[in-house]
Amino acid sequence: MAEFWSSPGLEPKRQYRWLFSFGIAGGALEGKLPSYICKKVDKPTFQITESEHTFLNHKFYYPGRVEWQEISITIVDPIDMDAANTLQNLIEQAGYVNPANITVDADAGDGQLQTISKKKFAQEVIGRAFIKQLDAEGDIRETWQLHNTWIKSVDFGSLDYTSDELVEITLQLRYDFATQTQRR
Repeated sequence: MAEFWSSPGLEPKRQYRWLFSFGIAGGALEGKLPSYICKKVDKPTFQITESEHTFLNHKFYYPGRVEWQEISITIVDPIDMDAANTLQNLIEQAGYVNPANITVDADAGDGQLQTISKKKFAQEVIGRAFIKQLDAEGDIRETWQLHNTWIKSVDFGSLDYTSDELVEITLQLRYDFATQTQRR
């Protein structure tokens, strides 16, 4: 056990060496929310459900389905690229129509009557999300890919005259499953 900590070649993963990105090349997000505005991200987690069976005075438990939990991302809202505006536009590109923009004109087309769609989020707006952990040399050592990702909630932060903190936006992302790859 003493050899573990005394080995100069051993390097544990660090919480501050990571990059987060999402979007499709050439898609709506490309270049709009760069990795450097991301301040905090949760790594994927899952839970395994259970099934219970009762027999006489005993209970027996069996593993069930794997359920991936949503993740939270905190980003800083810069003035020049306006992350709040970008996120609002993403929701609209996924199919949200502001009630003030809904028309009853039959000639307006069905674009005014669309709704939010997982397909639009997953194929046109967000695509895949990636969390990449780096080593001391900046090489990617671990990559988590979130599949069929969509934005579940956005908290645009709060304002306070007594604070000089940066404005932060918190996103909750939902996804179907995650895969991990490691480079050794």
